Amino acid sequence: MSASATPFDWLTYWWTTPTRLTPESLKQVINPWSFSTQQGFINVNLMQSSDPDMERDIVENVAGYGRQLGRISETLRVLLDHGALRAAALSPEDRKAVQDFTDMTDQIADLKRQREQLTSGEVNAFVETLQRLREINPDGYRRAAEQLRAALG
Repeated sequence: MSASATPFDWLTYWWTTPTRLTPESLKQVINPWSFSTQQGFINVNLMQSSDPDMERDIVENVAGYGRQLGRISETLRVLLDHGALRAAALSPEDRKAVQDFTDMTDQIADLKRQREQLTSGEVNAFVETLQRLREINPDGYRRAAEQLRAALG
């Protein structure tokens, strides 16, 4: 311990360390009166919508933003795949934008395929667990099967 150190230096260090680890520009608007306008991670009023109520109605009753973007992307990809744009007529910057877009939609499609495979893998694991339960605990299996039948209708 140095001559100027005190037994409480560790407290000062630990007290100030968290603030040194946080971003300096961290800002979050917290308005307790706006909970009714929150749409998941997107607040319609913060998007400066000209009609927040209509926007909320669309997101809640027609399609969320992810589904809307997905359909737009799928439609645009169909047009691109069927030659709606002649690559020769595009500038290099535009060709890059199209390539970036098709790369993104390919990555999204890959992710969706992985998610579907993961889901079917989870179902298979669940079925195997039920089969083991039937072997080692027939009463527990019957109760679980009854719950599943009731849940699945």
